[in-house]
Amino acid sequence: MRTALPAKLRITAAVLGCATRKDLCARFRMANPGTEFDLERSHKWLQGRAAPRSSRVYDDWALVIGTKRPGAWIAACTIDAFIEEVRRLFDADESILRSMAANHGRAAPKAAHGAAGSAVVAAYACYSPAWSPYFRGQLLRGSLHLEMRRVGERRLVYRERIGDTQIEFGGVAEVAGRTMCALLHAVGDGLPLCFTLYQPGTPASALAGIMAGSTYLAQEARPTACRFAAVQVPQAAALEASNRYFMPSPGAVADDLMTLGLPAAAAAEADAAVLALLRDGAAIDQVELSEQTRIAEAVGLGWISPGT
Repeated sequence: MRTALPAKLRITAAVLGCATRKDLCARFRMANPGTEFDLERSHKWLQGRAAPRSSRVYDDWALVIGTKRPGAWIAACTIDAFIEEVRRLFDADESILRSMAANHGRAAPKAAHGAAGSAVVAAYACYSPAWSPYFRGQLLRGSLHLEMRRVGERRLVYRERIGDTQIEFGGVAEVAGRTMCALLHAVGDGLPLCFTLYQPGTPASALAGIMAGSTYLAQEARPTACRFAAVQVPQAAALEASNRYFMPSPGAVADDLMTLGLPAAAAAEADAAVLALLRDGAAIDQVELSEQTRIAEAVGLGWISPGT
């Protein structure tokens, strides 16, 4: 029998935000479409009544959590060693991980990271066209976190780096049919930023939609809207440190995603899809002050002197 198998699986589900065995199976399929990790087997493994016979399951597991250690290490390591590795990879709370290890599956997983009373369901590398005229033609890589509160509340936290400054926006999303809308505000100055996106299905591996606000790094604050694409990544702890601008050359998105733990094949597919979405001529729209001024001057006299 493999060492502490049920506890390791519970911890894995918790840090990935998997509420059910079906969600956890989906994460293994994302890492390897031919994985042997399925609902029937995982039920027995979580109960401790059996263990994977194939070492390939552990190799898939290593991909799922984004560790550089081999699958054989996951199979043989102690629960203490596994907790330390997961804590390092996900910046998780060690006390909650140990609570998960002792849970024996009798209760729903608790949040392993995130604010008190909330669970980070997923962390995403978020790509959008640069709004600043100083970085025109480049992409902005930010980080987007989707949280689920105990009362079913959905919260978005978005961060981007402007020079040496990390800006954080937060807000609660409202569900409207198959979409979610959220008005976020920057920590500190309250600068607003609006997200409208499709409500993701399991395993919520990607998000796409529209973000809107005003330019921050510019001589004038232009009203701006653009498309964005966000790809879920295994190594959430490395996201914020790598937020930046970069040129959208072929393979650049894939390289970025692989450094965040996404398998090479999935990263390559995401690269093509993200660049196709963001290279379209409609990917960004800005209204310049001169455009408003032209319209205002054309009709302004009629409002100032209605009789003329």
